[in-house]
Amino acid sequence: SVDPNHDDADALITRLQAFAGDLLAIRNIALRFSADPALKEWKLTSEQRRNLFLISKEVLYNTLKYADARTVEISITAGHRSLILELRDDGCGFDPANTDSYNGNGLLNMRNRARAIDAQFTLESSPGNGTRVRVVVPQKATPPRSGD
Repeated sequence: SVDPNHDDADALITRLQAFAGDLLAIRNIALRFSADPALKEWKLTSEQRRNLFLISKEVLYNTLKYADARTVEISITAGHRSLILELRDDGCGFDPANTDSYNGNGLLNMRNRARAIDAQFTLESSPGNGTRVRVVVPQKATPPRSGD
């Protein structure tokens, strides 16, 4: 996790695509995965990579357990000075405001993980309409090289 050869978004993309594909195949859920080629050179901290992966993992496990989805879409794109991770399913959805309808700390943990990397976290879901999770990570400014 501290290997500088893995400090780019491409390492996260590769790991997430493999994990999601293997996990969703268990239930024959189709995966549509897209990643912006411009992100190959983006640098991420180990904390950013870790938290983005763990947020994704939580979303995917919840989808597998509760959503009754047929398809999951994951996209990772470059926004204006930000990385945007979006996970969407076509499952049964739920009411995020009704915390009595589920147990566990998944939503709180995802929000806390996003906050830890200064990312914006949004979750949209409603019964019958699937779920969409979006995490926007601001690009850290690269410090100038000495002599610049």
